[in-house]
Amino acid sequence: MARAVLQAPGRFLDLAPPFTMAVLDPADERLELFTDSIGVGRLFQLRLPDGWVWSNRPVAALLFAGVAARVAERGWRYAAACGWFMGDTTPYDGVLAVPGATRIVAEGRHRRCTVSHVEISSVWSGAGRAPTPPQSSCKGAHARLVPCIRLPIAGMRSFRSLGKLLRI
Repeated sequence: MARAVLQAPGRFLDLAPPFTMAVLDPADERLELFTDSIGVGRLFQLRLPDGWVWSNRPVAALLFAGVAARVAERGWRYAAACGWFMGDTTPYDGVLAVPGATRIVAEGRHRRCTVSHVEISSVWSGAGRAPTPPQSSCKGAHARLVPCIRLPIAGMRSFRSLGKLLRI
C-alpha cells in the first residue's frame, strides 16, 4: 500500500478512513506521513528548535521529546464550550493535531519538512471532474446522495436538498 501511495500521493484519498500511514526510507533519511481524508486517524505534532516529533497520541509527543506537559488554554476553551478539542487543538501546549488529507515529508539529509494539504471539500464537490449525472439516472439512496454532496455549497439550497434526502 505504501508503494502505491508513494507512486501517486493523491491516491491516499482513495483509502477508507480511519488511518494514519508512515513510510520511512532510512537510506534516504526520509519520512512521509499521511492522514486520512477526513482526519479520523490521529496524528499529532510537536515543533522543537531542532526538528519535529509526530505521534498518534498527543502526550506521547511530549514524552518522546522530553518536554514537560503544559496546559493549552485554547484547546481547553474549546473543550469547555463544545465538549471536545476542535481543529488543531489538544490538551497540551505546543502539541497540535494534524488535519485530515495531509501529507508531511521530512527529509533529514536536507533538514527540510514539507507539508501539503488537500482541501477535501473540493474533491467531494467534484471540482475539476466530469459533471455528475442527474439524480433521476442514479439508483439507490447512496447514489442519490453523491450528486447532492458534490454540489458547490451556495447558500442553504444545497443544505436543504441534503436535509430532504436524509429526512432531517
